[in-house]
Amino acid sequence: MRLAGIISAMSESNLTDDIERQQKYLDELKKYRPQLFEKPMSDPSRVARKIGINQTEEMPRGYIRLFATDFIVEEVRSSREVVSLDPGELIGETLDSEGQTYYCDLVKVNTTTHDAITQLAQGLNLPVTAFGYAGIKDKTALTSQKISIRKTTADDLEKVNLPNLLLKNCRLGKGAIANGDLVGNRFTIMVRAEKPVDEAQINSQIDLIKSRGVLNYYGLQRFGPPRILSSALGEYILRRQYEKTIKTFLVSTSDFELPAYTQIREDAKSVYGQWQKMLELFEKLPFTFRHEIAILRHLNSKNNDFLGALRATGDQPKMWVYAYNSYLFNLLLSSLNQLGDKLPEDLPAAVSKTAIEQNVYAKLDLQIPPGNDYELRLLGISENTSKTPTRIYPEFTVPAKLTAEGLILSFILPKGAYATTMLSNLFTIYEAHPIPEWVKKTEYDLKKELGQGDLTGIKARLTFGQSDHGFRSPPHP
Repeated sequence: MRLAGIISAMSESNLTDDIERQQKYLDELKKYRPQLFEKPMSDPSRVARKIGINQTEEMPRGYIRLFATDFIVEEVRSSREVVSLDPGELIGETLDSEGQTYYCDLVKVNTTTHDAITQLAQGLNLPVTAFGYAGIKDKTALTSQKISIRKTTADDLEKVNLPNLLLKNCRLGKGAIANGDLVGNRFTIMVRAEKPVDEAQINSQIDLIKSRGVLNYYGLQRFGPPRILSSALGEYILRRQYEKTIKTFLVSTSDFELPAYTQIREDAKSVYGQWQKMLELFEKLPFTFRHEIAILRHLNSKNNDFLGALRATGDQPKMWVYAYNSYLFNLLLSSLNQLGDKLPEDLPAAVSKTAIEQNVYAKLDLQIPPGNDYELRLLGISENTSKTPTRIYPEFTVPAKLTAEGLILSFILPKGAYATTMLSNLFTIYEAHPIPEWVKKTEYDLKKELGQGDLTGIKARLTFGQSDHGFRSPPHP
């Protein structure tokens, strides 16, 4: 199909169809405009500053997530049970025959938790509110977690057949899983190193991490890569600058983003305010730009209703405000550490009554906007009363293993902590495009290498298609 035909075929559809149509469009575009899929390598120290981390120590260079199987995340439940990646039977032992909730293990690859839930909701003909989960797992990764599904049946669950996710061990019971209902996550990660890893040095660094812990910075995923705009959008929302939020989200460009996407944003900027024309541009990529499309469809029907347009994106405004709080947390923690100040055990969210009353963030000399009123509640935003530890102590479950490509390691982090933050204490981390020339491309079964089972079963059940980084796992024989 030619490019024009692909574009014209893109109309409202379900998520799976959108993904397939978009991939066809991108594949066709890449054939005759490959330069739109090239960009310079990002400087990790510059990325760190964008998310509020102002000190970076020189470390050996390492690359992560070449394959989804290079980054494995398994949820650790409150009972300390690790949700297994191993495929099993769909229906498990009944917990309570009078219940209306199925508790299932969800294994997914190369998709976000939100998108996996959306696909399941469409497949089961349920609202997304019928689903519960404790935390969001990485996109470019192989992950497992427990979810709850209300008001479905075993027969309906049997019909679920999606290439990038698997349901198993579904047990009937009562109640639902709530956000935060977990201890943490077990990470199993391959770091592909630029130079051979010094075994004695790396083990010494790991021992130091075990005893001293690491600073608990929020990781890049919190800030809406690749453009890293989420914290700015959150600030604009808190300042009630709704049109500025919308315009920035739609047309602001970044050299962190692929030119193929940047070009669409630049074209949209030239017709800003002509919502239908902008919509037609963004509909070329109906999956990547699904939130932009939701905004523009709303504005096309209700011109200049910017608050309503933000509501059309679901949880995005709340996530952007979370990112703003996270940016200020990183900024303050970085500043305190640089000054050599004694770190408090934890810090409250910057946009909270506690932080304002106690002048916790006074060192930053910023005018932090308030975070609670009627309009913000319409966007699902309420005061964040939680506190975040300033330091965490990773639990290394097995010894790290050196390979010809780099290092394989496994560790447990408490909920809300970022594996990339921990890894930055061992390497200067690179990920995504472009892939450095020094990265070696042998794929490993990380579980097998560490004596934690293997990935044979799950690789036979899921489709490990093209990841954001452009590499496909070879099919399992």
